[in-house]
Amino acid sequence: MPGAVVEHPPVPMMNATMRDAMPGKPKRRVLHPLNRGFTLVEVMIAVVIVGLLAALVMPTVSQAVRQNSSRGLNRQLAQAFQDARSYAMGRGEVMLAVVEQGDNANSRVRFFRSTNQAMSCADAAITVPAPGAAMIEIELVSSGTGLAIAGVDPAGEGTVARPLCISPAGRVLDRDGRILHSDGGCPGYNFRFWLADPEVTLDAGVEECPARGASDDVLFDLRVQRQLSSFTMIHVPFNGQARVIQ
Repeated sequence: MPGAVVEHPPVPMMNATMRDAMPGKPKRRVLHPLNRGFTLVEVMIAVVIVGLLAALVMPTVSQAVRQNSSRGLNRQLAQAFQDARSYAMGRGEVMLAVVEQGDNANSRVRFFRSTNQAMSCADAAITVPAPGAAMIEIELVSSGTGLAIAGVDPAGEGTVARPLCISPAGRVLDRDGRILHSDGGCPGYNFRFWLADPEVTLDAGVEECPARGASDDVLFDLRVQRQLSSFTMIHVPFNGQARVIQ
């Protein structure tokens, strides 16, 4: 009707979703702070932190691995003496042992029979086998520890010229069948030899046994010096029951 008011339906308000859905209009994506990437500065800081941690941890890990390998080598040496003792007692003939000093490549312990299957040390005919031909042979270079046999006590015993003799009774004696005696560094000891890092110079007295009643300070200093040089001593007593002393 003329003059009548025509009502139109209300136009809906356009929200953000409708605007983004309009054709031709580029979509915007707002990144949440937790979803953004790392900046170059943050990456560099992380690399530096990882490097510092590796520098602190790697020496400790390497030292632990070496100590574990050294303990395994020490146990192997002590067990070899006990195996040779068992063989001598079981076969009723002497077993001979050579403890060779030197650098890591030339340090070894060899066990072998006498050429005449002697039943006593004094009667044993000795021909030291070539490296690799002994009944039991432990070469330190194959252990991967880098250690070497640094000394023996008493000096001159357990060498190629004077092998140790393990009797059928299980006793560890000298070449002539006599009881061994320490030179004085460890009173009461029969035979002993020690391993150490050849790259480290041993301080005086490190290879000796502490005096009875030594103070805690003296014992602490001795332990520190032995740890620094990876020092370990193998004691072979009269009864052949070898043991490790650190």
